[in-house]
Amino acid sequence: MPASRKHQAGVPGAAYYIIAFMALSTLAILAGMLGAWFWLSRPVNLGPETDRLADLAERILREQYVPAANISREPPVEASMDRGGRRTHWRAHRFAVTLPRELDAGAFKEQLRKELSNHFVKLLDKERDPAAGRERVSLYTDDIPFAEITIVNSGRQAAEAHRSDLRNSSEMAANLVEDVLESLGSGAIYARGVTEDREDLGARWRYTAFQAELPPGLTTGELRARIEAANTLPGVEASTSPNLPEGVDILLTIAGKPCVGLACATSPAPDRDPDDSGGGAALLGKGIAGSDPPEPGSEPPRPDPQPEYPEITPPMPPEARDPQPEPEPEPETEPDHGMEEDARAPDTPEEPAPPAPRSARQAPPLTGTAPARIAILIDDGGNNSTHTDRILALDNRLTLAILPNTPFGVETAERGAELGFEIMLHMPMETEGSNGRAAEGTIYTHMDDEEIQKLTRAALDQFPMATGANNHTGSRYTSDKAKMEVFLEVLSERGLFFVDSVTGSRTVAYETAVEMGIPAARRDVFLDNDTSEASVSAQFEELLRLARQRGYAIGIGHFQSPATATVLAREIPALKQANIELVHVSELLQ
Repeated sequence: MPASRKHQAGVPGAAYYIIAFMALSTLAILAGMLGAWFWLSRPVNLGPETDRLADLAERILREQYVPAANISREPPVEASMDRGGRRTHWRAHRFAVTLPRELDAGAFKEQLRKELSNHFVKLLDKERDPAAGRERVSLYTDDIPFAEITIVNSGRQAAEAHRSDLRNSSEMAANLVEDVLESLGSGAIYARGVTEDREDLGARWRYTAFQAELPPGLTTGELRARIEAANTLPGVEASTSPNLPEGVDILLTIAGKPCVGLACATSPAPDRDPDDSGGGAALLGKGIAGSDPPEPGSEPPRPDPQPEYPEITPPMPPEARDPQPEPEPEPETEPDHGMEEDARAPDTPEEPAPPAPRSARQAPPLTGTAPARIAILIDDGGNNSTHTDRILALDNRLTLAILPNTPFGVETAERGAELGFEIMLHMPMETEGSNGRAAEGTIYTHMDDEEIQKLTRAALDQFPMATGANNHTGSRYTSDKAKMEVFLEVLSERGLFFVDSVTGSRTVAYETAVEMGIPAARRDVFLDNDTSEASVSAQFEELLRLARQRGYAIGIGHFQSPATATVLAREIPALKQANIELVHVSELLQ
């Protein structure tokens, strides 16, 4: 009996332990499920892995015999998406590859696909333009598109523009229009409206909308003529065609891309029929007309075509009416509307500078059968990648002068140095008689010495491979001996040389450098003040004539002149037969 009671008393105790065990097990299972849910739903960061795969892709590209200079890689962009309820983050990369002529694009892509598959990376076709010899492919790891590669066959006409970035040139075109509107005086009212970045398969550009109420009597046709007269930007064209988008009276394009749309309200002249407004209704106060950039190829016709008006010829400066017998020096302009030394004259005509005496020049004449030597500087590098590609395809015995603080300045200098070009700083300096926009980092005569040297050092720090410097604009600054000494002190402390671009007739820059013991040289010929191919060819012949006459000569051309690249590509290979040697400018210093 006692044993039976003991057995009955133990039953509830066992049940308690069983229930407790089951409860604890249930809690453990719930905790595990909750932990698994948190683990599976947490954000996933694949940034380091996609960076690694992008580096791998670049290495494979180089192993496929693509030169490093033919591969461009943009900074990565953060990307993310939901995958099975989890947010996945990674970095997307973009490449542009120009194939050497000896590589077949199809075979190259298949080999690339094979190599990537060994690393569990898929290559999928995204976009093809057979006529232009250009296509885009995407690289995937799992279902993550971590890289995009634009492949260009260099044998195609479009190879030069595979990574055309026209945004800076588009901005310069907008500044050109604004300056022309500003020059109309108080009789014109204008507003600068929406700016939008756009891109297609071959280029990126920027569209800017303007609206303007023109002075009485000025028509849109005449305004277009003023814009064309002031324009020195290669590839920029102005149109008042009847087929422009609605609300746009004047359209500027660059390389065929719409970059500036101008909507005009014209006021009739006192003796003109008030109904004949020359196109456009009153605009100001009603928003920016034409603020939506037109889509290429889908531009609706305007209901009221703007009639064409006879083009006007702007008044010629005194220098143009009575040309000086000597071509040196050419007058100078600000960099915003093209090259720094174009055909526009400063407000005050300057007498031409006499040629420096032979004893003061930088190299003795050559004698006997030794070849004459020429050096050619290509100025204004850093503003446009299309121009850069064109110049970097030329002979690497050219010297490249790169503007500081430009979108592609550092990249251009690095690519040029890697290809064997000599690199120089193209230092912006104060100019005479211009109210245009100065380049960023310009040094002025009103600055104290500390500020001048600070800006100079900051500019040089961007291009550690630079061996020297020359002036960008600078007709006022280079005529101030004391301020030139302040600038040249920085070159002296870094062991760099100086080339006087001779952008003003009163320059003392070269002589000051020689007095300070700094290796120096002086420009002889501007190749492309006139950017027509015929003029560039004639100036190149003048450079050769001077070289034959005294044994050496120095010319200056510009990145943004297509004719300059065309002429140099044609003429440089023939120099050896003409007994003329192309050298870096550092070989023609005193």
